[in-house]
Amino acid sequence: MPTPLTSPNQRFIVELHNNAFGYIGTLPYNNMQGEFKLGHDGASIRMTIPYKDYAWITPDVLYPGKSEIWIYDSLVSATVPIYQGQLWDLTANSSDGTLSISTSDYLTYLARRIPTTSTIAISAKDPAQAIADLVNVTMSAETAGGVGFTVTPTTSAVTAYKITATYNRTQLLNYLDIIDDWAALSSSGAVEYYMIDGNQMHVLTTGAVGEVLSPVAPARLEYGGALTSYSFTVQAENLANYYFTTDQDNKLFSSASDAPSIAAYGRAYQMAEAQDHVLTQAQLDALSATRVKAAKTPRLIPQMVLRTNLLVPRRDFYYGSLLDVYINDGWTQYDQQVRVVGWQLTVGRSNRATVVIYANDLNEV
Repeated sequence: MPTPLTSPNQRFIVELHNNAFGYIGTLPYNNMQGEFKLGHDGASIRMTIPYKDYAWITPDVLYPGKSEIWIYDSLVSATVPIYQGQLWDLTANSSDGTLSISTSDYLTYLARRIPTTSTIAISAKDPAQAIADLVNVTMSAETAGGVGFTVTPTTSAVTAYKITATYNRTQLLNYLDIIDDWAALSSSGAVEYYMIDGNQMHVLTTGAVGEVLSPVAPARLEYGGALTSYSFTVQAENLANYYFTTDQDNKLFSSASDAPSIAAYGRAYQMAEAQDHVLTQAQLDALSATRVKAAKTPRLIPQMVLRTNLLVPRRDFYYGSLLDVYINDGWTQYDQQVRVVGWQLTVGRSNRATVVIYANDLNEV
C-alpha cells in the first residue's frame, strides 16, 4: 500500500471537521482529485483514506452526513482552506484497508433546502443581491419535502424579485441559474456567476455590482512554458447567427443577427427561444443580442494543463480570472483571452499536483 501523505511539510493538508466546523484531526490520504467549477456544479473532492493504521479514525468521527472535509494548500494559505465540503459518500475497502470518500461543497445543501414560507418577496437592485437574499432567507428557513418555487421579476421602480412557492419538487439550486440570467437584462448589463468559497457564497460580475471578476492583469499561458499540454475542442452544433426570441405568451418578438458570421457560415444557423421571465421589449431585445453574441461562432474550448509551481489556483488565478492563452502547435493555432470557469486538481503520489484549467472564450461571458 502506498505511504499516505501525512508529512507536516507537505503542500496539501486534509482536515476532518464535524458539521459545527469543529476540528477533529488531520487525515492521511492518497489519490486526491477535485473539481472546482462556477455555478451549480460547485466543487467536489474524492480521495482515499488509509484508516487501518489510525485508531482514531472510526465511524464516530468520520461518517457521511455528519462529517466535513477541509483542505489547505500551503502555497496559498496556512489558515484559510481552499475547500470546505460535506462528506456524502464513503466506501470501505477490505482489500487495501482504505476508505474511498466523496465530498461536495455547500451548494449541495441548497439542493436540499426549500423554504416552507409560501411567498418570499425580495427587493434588490441587481441579480447579485437577489441571489444573496434568496439564499439567506432559504438557508435560515425550515425545509419541507416536495415544495418548489418559481421566480418572476416585478415591474416596480426598483427592480424586485418575487419567489412564490409551488408544489412541483423543484430544487432551490436550479433557480439560482434563473436569477443569474436576469443579469443580462439588468441596467448594468452585468454577466454574473455564483460560487461557494469556504462557507460563504459569492456572486461575481463583469459589471459594476457585486464582486468584480479578474481585478488584476491577465496571466499569460504559452504552450511550451507554463502550459505543459492541452486539449482543444471546437463545437459548432449550437452555432447560431440569427436568433429569435419571444415572451411566454408570444406577444413580444425580437431577433438579432451577426453579419460576419452569416458571411462565414451561411444563414442556416438559426435558433428560437421563449422566455417566461421577460416582461418588456427592451429586455427581449437585450436577450436576443446576448444570445447571438455567445453563439455566432463555433465554441472554442481549451483545457490546459499547468506547471503548478508556476501558476497556483487561488493564488495566481481564480474563478472568473482572465488568461491570455497562446498555442502555436501545428493544426492548433490559438491566441485569445479566456475566462476561467473552473479547474481540476489531482494530487498523486509524492504529493505531486497537476492542474487542468477549464475556460470559456469571451463570447460566452
